[in-house]
Amino acid sequence: MINSDAPLVCICIPIYNSEKTIAETLHSILNQTYSNLIINIVDNHSTDDTVAVVEKFNDPRKIGRASCRE
Repeated sequence: MINSDAPLVCICIPIYNSEKTIAETLHSILNQTYSNLIINIVDNHSTDDTVAVVEKFNDPRKIGRASCRE
């Protein structure tokens, strides 16, 4: 949950075919004691199940997934 009294930290994660590691990455971030953060995930057209793994995370601090376009 975002707390307006504490500094907001934005974590940007670029991903591409990261289905084997992105869940561990997100669990690690979400389990931190500091919770005033937003996670911005940018996908570069992954061809594996990276997007499906990311979409399983239902947390208000994860602001979604943007696709890179040429």
